[in-house]
Amino acid sequence: MRLPDFVIEAFNDSLDQCVGDPTFLDRFYDRFIASSPDLPAFFADTAMDRQKRALKASLYTALMVADGNRAATAHLRTLGELHRNLGIDERHYQLWLDSLTATVAETEAVGQDAAVEESWKQVLECSIRIMIGNG
Repeated sequence: MRLPDFVIEAFNDSLDQCVGDPTFLDRFYDRFIASSPDLPAFFADTAMDRQKRALKASLYTALMVADGNRAATAHLRTLGELHRNLGIDERHYQLWLDSLTATVAETEAVGQDAAVEESWKQVLECSIRIMIGNG
């Protein structure tokens, strides 16, 4: 499924700004891991520098998926299977999305454009649907 160009462009511009902030990924993971008592266990033995690099790459993969890239879509299907095998379920994806969009809003200028927030939701929900097997 390809999203409209204006959604892809808004997400891309915001993504570049967010990942350009050296505290963005740390703030996201602090917020996300604190969002549920079962999440710290998922990250107990995780090399967080590597995890942050993987997240950054997956956000650009989500952008490619939103732009209709089939290889990126296949990659997310594989990643979704890996997540299911780790016990990650739909509830965790919602916590992830909520934590990420809250961190984006905090990173973007105060009074963030509603179109930017909506672009993050549309792009990431598209990827989440694929990862949980509904896309």
